[in-house]
Amino acid sequence: MSLHLLKRKAYSTYCSNVDDAPQEQEIWDQLSRTENPQFKYWSTIMELELLMCRFVRSLREGHFLLYIQVCDELCSWFHVMDHTNYA
Repeated sequence: MSLHLLKRKAYSTYCSNVDDAPQEQEIWDQLSRTENPQFKYWSTIMELELLMCRFVRSLREGHFLLYIQVCDELCSWFHVMDHTNYA
């Protein structure tokens, strides 16, 4: 949650500092990822944390379709992190 709040604060700071009409948040997010490696890192971390939260939710609620969807998304992370036994 703290990463999301910091991201919202950065966007509101951007909106207040820009002279022209500010870009939409999704466009600003994509541009910030390409321009700033640290922003890309923290966005990736937030994406992975949200994926893990969805995984835990699927287990707690017994939602099998959500579990399948999350496992498909986690599979690419296992390959990236060289955990071939889990992939």
